[in-house]
Amino acid sequence: MVETLSPLFYDPDWNRQPEPGPTGGLELIQIDRRNEWIVKLKFTQAGKPSTGTGFYLNVPDTKSHVIVTAGHNLINENKDLSQNIEILKPDGKSIEVKASDVFISKSYERNPTARNAENDYGAILTKRDEDISKNKGFGFSLMFRHEDLIGRVLEVSGYQADSEAGQPKMSSGLCARSWSDLVEYEIKTEQGLSGSPVYLPCRGHEAVIAIHHGQKKRPTGTRLNEKVLCDIFRFAKVGYKGKSLKVAHKQANDMGIYLRLPGHSDFGKVRLGKEGLDTAFDIFPGYSPVSGGPEEPLYVFRFIHPPGWPERRNEEKWVLWDASDDTVTLTEHLQEFCFVKLEKGKDKGENAPFGVVLPIKGDDLVELRMQVTEITPGDIKLGVRESSEISFDRHFENKVFKFNYFQFE
Repeated sequence: MVETLSPLFYDPDWNRQPEPGPTGGLELIQIDRRNEWIVKLKFTQAGKPSTGTGFYLNVPDTKSHVIVTAGHNLINENKDLSQNIEILKPDGKSIEVKASDVFISKSYERNPTARNAENDYGAILTKRDEDISKNKGFGFSLMFRHEDLIGRVLEVSGYQADSEAGQPKMSSGLCARSWSDLVEYEIKTEQGLSGSPVYLPCRGHEAVIAIHHGQKKRPTGTRLNEKVLCDIFRFAKVGYKGKSLKVAHKQANDMGIYLRLPGHSDFGKVRLGKEGLDTAFDIFPGYSPVSGGPEEPLYVFRFIHPPGWPERRNEEKWVLWDASDDTVTLTEHLQEFCFVKLEKGKDKGENAPFGVVLPIKGDDLVELRMQVTEITPGDIKLGVRESSEISFDRHFENKVFKFNYFQFE
């Protein structure tokens, strides 16, 4: 067991740990890189030329750059798809976009109107060899997904119709209203800015919280929430769907050692063998820093409720890794300790085993460990297949993982 005090305390009224809000401002950022991340789009809709804005999002584990934009830059209200889409470059050249590299929210594709603003988003993939940078783009965090942003200073950067590529215009102002899928803000915007990033500071750097959509009473943005990000991840082939977490070690029991979250218990168990496991997750990035920074992306595990799951627990879906109590639980709300690194060892291949590494405070790290040493052959004959042998060990650089090594199955 890790000998450390938990940096947060449980709130018994909400059955959750208090969530620290994003703090501080921007720290020594490079304005020119921001200009590189925001792109001017040129396209035709129903035969008429038009322009819009898009931005690179730093999506980990993808072989392509990901540009996010407003859905109505890609399809109009008459359901005419945009043609001849180009990404304009500052040197006067452009990148032509293939139709197969364009994604539009399915909901918006069915109903591409202002009444469907919460689904007004899309994405464009470009090859990494089109640019020098290996990674490129703004950061994001699912910790913002339901945060009340009213009164926070937001920034919008994009291109007016006559703006030069590589020279986006920036405006800032206060968030006026905030929902789980939309935000409104007191910021001056104009035609051409649709698809611009709406961002604020997170850990000292720019994190996108919405995609600028347009204006009714106030300028409005489509929130970069769980649904929007997961749609983009699926298109970019990022993340894992419906996977179990299994110990990957040559000395592990041949039956397989798995993490199980049973409906009858508040705490996770170690399961010997996949029979009766009924535990699977969707795993995807929950936090990504801006490209070029020292930080690494963090992932979240979203639990898939199996048949017969207790109705009273239907809101519990995020895995929380509690190193202070050596437990794994489920929570309704994304919290700091729902975010983990998936750290590979010497083998960096796509299917290489990894450690589940949890930042706890400062630079301290711990790693998940699961064993079944308490389950005897006699227990197995009696049908006993579960143990509480979940713990968190201190993590050190270049450490050889043993029963702290995992794979998705």
